[in-house]
Amino acid sequence: VKEPYSLWRKMVRLNAEQVRAAQGSSSNSNSAIRIQGDTTTSGNSKDNNNGRTSGTISASKTSLTVLDVPDAMALRVILKSKPSYSPISSLSPTEQQAQADRDLCYRVQTIAFQNFPPCDNERIKDYIRHPKPNGYQTLQYSSNVHWMGVTWPIEFQMRSLDMHRVAEYGMAA
Repeated sequence: VKEPYSLWRKMVRLNAEQVRAAQGSSSNSNSAIRIQGDTTTSGNSKDNNNGRTSGTISASKTSLTVLDVPDAMALRVILKSKPSYSPISSLSPTEQQAQADRDLCYRVQTIAFQNFPPCDNERIKDYIRHPKPNGYQTLQYSSNVHWMGVTWPIEFQMRSLDMHRVAEYGMAA
């Protein structure tokens, strides 16, 4: 489960996006969204304390729960393939190991898809074939798990041990 502050920030951002969408084109697109207590507000009104303009559109109809954050729960699978070396390959032993690790990640993703189908194809990310500029590599996607009569969003991540080290301790950290 995401750490509380990270989850809270994501819920606030999603709530602000819902408020903006609810406003539509009826208000100024440059108006700021801010947090007031535990309510997200936007729009224009007079602030009683200092006379500045501040937000007034309540987000009470668009309040979010942890179930609205697609990656509030995540399962990270860190893999390491068995070392194998083929002398007839043009790749070095290190490159062969990295290729075997990448292949294993895709194999595990296929198995995960069979057991937990993706809920949205736009949330399937392949950062192994297309790594981020900072070196971050992983396969990730969102799915839903049904438990105790509730549908819970969950994110799956598959990466090798070397990819994990870069993500946690390298440039991607």
